[in-house]
Amino acid sequence: MSAIGETELEEIYAFAIQLGKEAGDLLLAAADLRMQGDGRKEQTSVEKASSVDLVTQTDEATAVSEKSNPIDTSASAQRVHLIFFLNMATEVGGRGGKGGMVHGVRMLGSATMDLAYTAMGSFDIWWEGGCWEWDVAAGICILQEAGGLVTRGNPPDDPLTAPIEDVNLGSRLYLGIRAAGPSDGETARQGQERAVREVWRRVRELDYSRPGI
Repeated sequence: MSAIGETELEEIYAFAIQLGKEAGDLLLAAADLRMQGDGRKEQTSVEKASSVDLVTQTDEATAVSEKSNPIDTSASAQRVHLIFFLNMATEVGGRGGKGGMVHGVRMLGSATMDLAYTAMGSFDIWWEGGCWEWDVAAGICILQEAGGLVTRGNPPDDPLTAPIEDVNLGSRLYLGIRAAGPSDGETARQGQERAVREVWRRVRELDYSRPGI
């Protein structure tokens, strides 16, 4: 796998630092606004339309700020060598003549962190087997909101033509693809689906049962 150059690493580092500073400034400004006054005056509050909605006005402002300076996901910016990210509860074993190779297989030991890195665009493909829905629910939301695609981890009978449906959260088998930009003759979604089918062609079916089912 080709190494990332020092200049590119410095650019990524500077981008991440600046993004963190800007998001932090927004959060601090929102906190200061709620604390205005001398401690005795009542502050105006706005009740959310849905009491179960976890997204606040501050969250929305932070998202707008981040989207104003997005990561370049255009076809010209995509690396030639894909980085494949996976985590499995057990050793899969031999490849059985499946063919196809990846340039890097990595894991952080946490499904949420794996998903976050995929949402950032730091990793291209995430394949997970054996974890539970509470391990991946938040990360799947983050990846989908970032423009990623999350679907079933096990390959269907016909990986080249089977419909690519949204992931079943309780399936314990997951496949995620990072956000992508369109290219000549292919939309972003088509590119993601092509990546899904290429993964399905190369992986073996796993079986992670649920107790009591």
